[in-house]
Amino acid sequence: MTTPDSNPSSQQEQPSPDALSASGSAKKKGKKNLLLSILPIVLIGGSISFLFWRVGPSNIVDGMEQLPPIYIGFALLFLALDLSADSMRYWAAGRALGSPISFFLGLRVCLVNLFGAFITPGAGGAAPAVAWYLKGRGFDETRGLSIAIIKGVLGFYVLVPCAACLAVIAPGNALDDPQIRLVLLSSCLGVSVLLALITCIAIWPNFIANLIHRSVDSMASVIKGGKPTGKRQRFRRFLTWLGDILQKTAKDLGGFFRGKKRFVFATFGFTVLNIAVLMTIAFILGLGFGLEEGATKTDLMLMSILYVVLVFIAPTPGGAGIAEFGGKFMFDPVLGEGEAVAFTLIWRTFTCYIPFIVGAIVFSREVARTGSRPDAQA
Repeated sequence: MTTPDSNPSSQQEQPSPDALSASGSAKKKGKKNLLLSILPIVLIGGSISFLFWRVGPSNIVDGMEQLPPIYIGFALLFLALDLSADSMRYWAAGRALGSPISFFLGLRVCLVNLFGAFITPGAGGAAPAVAWYLKGRGFDETRGLSIAIIKGVLGFYVLVPCAACLAVIAPGNALDDPQIRLVLLSSCLGVSVLLALITCIAIWPNFIANLIHRSVDSMASVIKGGKPTGKRQRFRRFLTWLGDILQKTAKDLGGFFRGKKRFVFATFGFTVLNIAVLMTIAFILGLGFGLEEGATKTDLMLMSILYVVLVFIAPTPGGAGIAEFGGKFMFDPVLGEGEAVAFTLIWRTFTCYIPFIVGAIVFSREVARTGSRPDAQA
């Protein structure tokens, strides 16, 4: 007679505490990633639903019917120009750093960049998404991260002066409110601090890299001196990895601005073209809807510039929610209530929603091709 304890078939393997802890942390991470992924959908869906309820579906449909089809064609033409300019930004930045990027690879990268910006608050996931994608294409991880950061920094070098000029000297219906000017100036100040930091990195890359190295070493030594635990060791390894990434990125930023001047100026020129085309699309669509009585083309042009600046500096994923509400309230005095909502939906569909979906497809195909790790190529 065998007892239950002596029968191997009756014994069940109990998971270890480490396995349970890892499983729990994985579930929490999965829930967090799920919440981040649905956040833009909730913000966009909620804002559009509110606008339909506030303005009325019939008014919005009537506004859309006022847009002649030829203006849609012009918008699509300029959208192709915008994506081409964005792709050429990666081409020029890669050439300046000695890592050539083809036009079509740059086009896929700019779509992945938009996808990454849309799934994280403040567009914080754009640069890691680009770095991950380029690593799967044979690029160094830090080089891909540096190219994405350079692209974003040059964009803000263009946008911050635009916003500051609008806040200080521009007339216009929406800018008559001093609170809007104050928000613009505050946003410019916050972004300017970040730009100043990155500019210092570009001017003194070796000094910043050494400073990062010493800071990380000091923190790692403090952690090493404490009680040796698994969490401490993992955090120390993370600090070392992060320090290496930051040092290489700082040197890449300095190397870009010290690279071949024609590629540096080309990157900046394509950045200006990319942002100007987005503003032009807004201006063309606004003309198609027709101006309200008393509004001028100058007002529409200023609102188009301000709207693009708002979308870029919005802290939500891809400007979700803020862009929809902002477009409605900013263009109300220029286009009318129903037309302003119709304008916002069409502009966002062409410049954000459709490229975001295409970027998600490109990113998903890369995941299917390489697996969850870009260096594990099939």
